[in-house]
Amino acid sequence: MANQMEMIPLGRSGAMVSRIVLGTMLFSKSGKGPWRMPGVKDEAESHAMLDKFVNMGGNYIDTSNNYGESEEVIGNWLAKKPANFRRKIILGTKVMSPVGPGPNDTGASRKHIMDAIEDSMRKLKTNYIDIYTIHYFDERTPLFETFSAMNDLVREGKVRYVGISNFTPVQIVNTMRLCEENGWEVPISTQCQYNLLCRVPEWEMVKLCEASGVGFLAWSPLSGGWLSGKYGKDPSSLSRPPSDSRMQFAENVAFKPWDMSTVGSNPQTWRILEQCFAIAAELKVTVSQVAVRWILQRSGVAGVVIGPRSLTNLTDSLDAVKFRLTDSHMESLNSASKCPPLYPYCPFSELTSTKEEKAQAVKPSTALSASNSMAAGKASAVAPTSSSSQPSAAAAPAAAPAANGIPNMAHTFVPRYVPTKARAATQAPRAPQGATDLTVAMIKRRIHLANSENEK
Repeated sequence: MANQMEMIPLGRSGAMVSRIVLGTMLFSKSGKGPWRMPGVKDEAESHAMLDKFVNMGGNYIDTSNNYGESEEVIGNWLAKKPANFRRKIILGTKVMSPVGPGPNDTGASRKHIMDAIEDSMRKLKTNYIDIYTIHYFDERTPLFETFSAMNDLVREGKVRYVGISNFTPVQIVNTMRLCEENGWEVPISTQCQYNLLCRVPEWEMVKLCEASGVGFLAWSPLSGGWLSGKYGKDPSSLSRPPSDSRMQFAENVAFKPWDMSTVGSNPQTWRILEQCFAIAAELKVTVSQVAVRWILQRSGVAGVVIGPRSLTNLTDSLDAVKFRLTDSHMESLNSASKCPPLYPYCPFSELTSTKEEKAQAVKPSTALSASNSMAAGKASAVAPTSSSSQPSAAAAPAAAPAANGIPNMAHTFVPRYVPTKARAATQAPRAPQGATDLTVAMIKRRIHLANSENEK
């Protein structure tokens, strides 16, 4: 049985990081996180959480320059530590979101990046950042400008590694190609929402990162509290968003990945929770630990970015390293949370379904049929919508069965970043499992052309 924090190299780098990353978005001095989101009650509790994380073997602490008081809280904590303590942790922060009213107080321009790194280092009370991440893609700024600036920060010694977050697969490929062609630092990690309620990254993102040496870090492992178990396991246990919760915050700002009217009205949410509760009871662990453990055991995932609001929440999530889910547990969770890929991410043969599959898709489970009816009624009371604008998830056509509940993408070509000839010599290309001979030939042809270009 696992009983301690696992360390792995992040992406293609040699930096060893804990597989559980401490996300500090909710760390505060006043009890309020960014955007008036409920936060950690005070700075003392925030510091106690940082100490607990390090004492339990964690070393990667993640924040952002738009996370309210988070950077200052971490900086005050670091200031109390011995001089050599800073080297024991991996400290990451981000840049991109607005931090002021001025036209250059946002974005990924060279000016904003250079200004923001100085502000972050001052607040964090450090003279370098281990992993500096572009928080999300900037449509306004040329990619060349953004990553030439990031490379300069590495050369100046202010940044050790470059990261990206919330990029699409094609944006990742374009970024890596640009950096490689110019001899710049290539991003070693990406942060992306991924949990039992959000498995779309499996269609392409996770596979791309695994094949290209980019560490995939999953944020929102509990989906804003939905997978913590505190909302119960059926719709009858929840009539309105609890006060001072992330669900209530999501309702107020219409953040669909967490709000009750979107997530709560989906019958699949309750099927997933039913499985989580059953496994938690069997293993004598918590529902949130089951949700975190599932991500840690998924192929291609480097780590999980947790976002605790209290010392109790933190300890609960960290204890997910102390057990493993069996193959049977993983299969039941995979099946309950299955997210059949849409065209063009699914095999062409899966665009049709048999009459039996269609019948099964619209047939609710016996155990949940009553509760699903209540969910639909309560969801309509919270946010009335027409049946055409929000079709029931239970009525969606079922995809063909896939091994271990993973969407079958064997016949889908996944874009893969092809490195320079020097790196390609030590990194053999891999064809998608089950690909046809024609697909293999196409892949080999593309790599041959890329190597020919590198020789010129």
